[in-house]
Amino acid sequence: MNKKAGYAFRIVLGGYLAWLGIRMLIQLYNERPSNMVFMGIMSVIFTVIGGGYAIYSLKKVLELKKEEMGMAGDESAQEETPEVIEVSDGKQTEVIEVSDEEQPEKADVQETVKEEVENDYEEK
Repeated sequence: MNKKAGYAFRIVLGGYLAWLGIRMLIQLYNERPSNMVFMGIMSVIFTVIGGGYAIYSLKKVLELKKEEMGMAGDESAQEETPEVIEVSDGKQTEVIEVSDEEQPEKADVQETVKEEVENDYEEK
């Protein structure tokens, strides 16, 4: 059984325990048995523990759902292709791939290409 199904089962069990506690309180009010104090304490304990367990399990299911949504968002971000910038200085054209995080200004890229081209001419 996966985590989501386990937590869903726990939500149902917690809700049932809380429902039993509430039903016991209603029955105590209607019948007024001789052990009313003990039964009242037990019904309050059932209600509090069952409700708390159901709420805790519900929060865990929501956290799992958020994690799944986050993972799906990460996968789609990784599949994106980087942006391609073509820089030309008149004689030579260079294609540069740039990711979103490190996107320089076009002027900076053109200056870098000019410097590289000038260095190439100086070496020859």
